[in-house]
Amino acid sequence: MLVIWQSARVFAASDYEKIFRGGLRIDLSTLGYLFLPVLLLVCLTTLFSQQQRMRIPLKIYLISGSLLLLFFEGITPTFMLEYSLRPNLQLIDYLASPKEVFSVLMGSYWSAVTLTLMGLMIVGHGLGQVFQKIWYPVCTSFRWSQLFVQLMFLCILVLCARGTLAHKPVSPALVAFSSDHLLNDLSLNSAYAVGYAWGHLRNERGHADDNGGMAPDSVLRTMHHAKQRPGTSGPDPSL
Repeated sequence: MLVIWQSARVFAASDYEKIFRGGLRIDLSTLGYLFLPVLLLVCLTTLFSQQQRMRIPLKIYLISGSLLLLFFEGITPTFMLEYSLRPNLQLIDYLASPKEVFSVLMGSYWSAVTLTLMGLMIVGHGLGQVFQKIWYPVCTSFRWSQLFVQLMFLCILVLCARGTLAHKPVSPALVAFSSDHLLNDLSLNSAYAVGYAWGHLRNERGHADDNGGMAPDSVLRTMHHAKQRPGTSGPDPSL
């Protein structure tokens, strides 16, 4: 739908088909990460013959995860109108000030927020009904044959989550193809874009913590004593 909405910019690119190829890899990666915990839980409960106990946690996780994916897609058009990008690190920064975000949403985007929430409620109810119909508490096949099939699917999900057989897993950089950032973002889905930005932010903070908590004055004194020409003045503390 977003490709159709932005068709003027999409079809102006000569290699726009890369949006669909990259989008397929990113969507499979997202679904892989979503279903991997589910399948691991299924394997454990099958191993200990406790399948019935996972019904409620599995239902809550699958419906919540699906609604989260739909929520980020639901807010994407409004975010794109404002920034010409999918929700990303900017969205995470805004969540640090929830009162300001809430006032802006209710002031300028209350209709979009209302429609999104109503849609999520309807979809959530529908997913709950579907889960009730497809859930089979008793399986007649042998436990070890179930485990074998589950492990096969586990390997497939791991491959989908990585998105590639190369050393590095799939990322926005691997599916980027254009100097137009919006076209590159169309290859992603919004949940993946936000999750990737959040993981990148955590990694940056972790690297910052590795540097220690040395005070600025201590850094300046260390640099002054370690310089090659002790007779010269030290660095300007205002820099």
